[in-house]
Amino acid sequence: MKKVLITFVLLTVLIIGAGYGYRFLAEKYENPAGSQSGEPTDVTEISKDTVKNPAPDFTMTDIDGNELTLSSLYGKPIVLNFWATWCGYCILEMADFQKVYDRYGDEFQFVMVNLTDNAREKVSTSAAFIAEKGFTFPIYFDVYKQALEAYEAYSIPRTYIIDENGSIVESRIGALDEKTLLSLMGY
Repeated sequence: MKKVLITFVLLTVLIIGAGYGYRFLAEKYENPAGSQSGEPTDVTEISKDTVKNPAPDFTMTDIDGNELTLSSLYGKPIVLNFWATWCGYCILEMADFQKVYDRYGDEFQFVMVNLTDNAREKVSTSAAFIAEKGFTFPIYFDVYKQALEAYEAYSIPRTYIIDENGSIVESRIGALDEKTLLSLMGY
């Protein structure tokens, strides 16, 4: 009985102490020095529209070997996806990307970037795979490894939604189904 009473008293003191500690810290950090009343004091209070995360630019090639940059596609929202033929999850999501491309390809730029390393992933084999499967979304090749480095796309598939001004608004790692992709695109 004595142990129970001591445990109860200690827990009560701990709870009361935590309450006072919380109140003290809340008052201390509620209005930091230099902050005016009504101004946000934490990044989480700033609206999503006021914080921009610029999309890193990179050079890629199309199926014919022509170079283009990601920034040359700004003006329309972009679905940027990193993939490879050896990636099972990448292959799994491609049919859903095709469905969404068929419906919204006029409203969004689809930039399906193959992480071409010229060892296990080559332009010729990737292009043949796309043709064999009948995918019609645009594919591009990261032959200079600029996209890989700029986006640290070491884990794929990886998808970004970039607004028409070149700011990243959403990103996900892993295979996406049609519903999730549409949600990221705002549908």
